[in-house]
Amino acid sequence: GCIVSSGTSLHGFMEELLLKHLYIAALGVIGSFFGALVGGSGLLILPGLIALGFSVQKAVAILEVGALSMMFTGAFEINRISKIDLNLAAPLTVLSGLGAFIGASVLIATPPIFAKRLFGVSLIGLLLYMVIFENRFKGRKKLERDLFGLVLFFLNGLWSGFFSAGSHIIGSFILMTYYGKTIIEASGLLKIEGIGSGIVSSLIFAVSGLVT
Repeated sequence: GCIVSSGTSLHGFMEELLLKHLYIAALGVIGSFFGALVGGSGLLILPGLIALGFSVQKAVAILEVGALSMMFTGAFEINRISKIDLNLAAPLTVLSGLGAFIGASVLIATPPIFAKRLFGVSLIGLLLYMVIFENRFKGRKKLERDLFGLVLFFLNGLWSGFFSAGSHIIGSFILMTYYGKTIIEASGLLKIEGIGSGIVSSLIFAVSGLVT
């Protein structure tokens, strides 16, 4: 009786584990398809991982590590079609990497329950900013727009390290609004920037034991 019960429990556990991995794979495929079309795959994948029972910290770590390969292949393809502006990519990557370092470090130190609530509040605030201030800097001097864009990219890196989801959409908004980039130019820059900030945050998550 005990052997049968133990075998049944093990079978149930393996079945549940397999289903969980299938759900994660499906999230990755659907999210990547969505991200390739409009960006922001993390907005679908992150809530999905949290719904599967992962903590916000673990979900963000999985998302950041998983996105790196997509960033590398995406940068190669976009650079082949339209050369990436590396002169702009360099400062954006440095600032975004610094922001990601701070964001990931803060996330690790934040209790899971507060992190989940903060994610919802911050996302709403960010969307409101994008709607309300979209035209605020149009007509300003180029230097003012460029400097403010750099500040926003640092904050976007912080967001990327802390929550990851939506940073591509936010980055596209910044590059098109403040630097006058096209969607394809913005996408190329974000792939380079995403590699830098992704490596930084992934290393921090790996050291903390969130990446296994």
